[in-house]
Amino acid sequence: MNIEIDQSGQITKTNIPTVFAFSNSKNYAIVIPSKVKKAITKHMKIHYQKINKPYLSLFAACVFLLIKDVIRSTHIIILEKNLKLIY
Repeated sequence: MNIEIDQSGQITKTNIPTVFAFSNSKNYAIVIPSKVKKAITKHMKIHYQKINKPYLSLFAACVFLLIKDVIRSTHIIILEKNLKLIY
């Protein structure tokens, strides 16, 4: 199975929620409310000071949570072509 992941709401914009989703034979989506993004990045900056790009870590965690149940049956993962992760 191949999956293409789409993102709505830039992960670095903490005033709007972010949604990660894909739809093939199965449909999966996760929503990260803006309050949760703020709390996670604040926590990471305080407790994990070696992580200098908390949004990248948050992005990777979100992608993992989205695909964890289908990773064994997935051959190719395509991230949205217009995806922007700006610091």
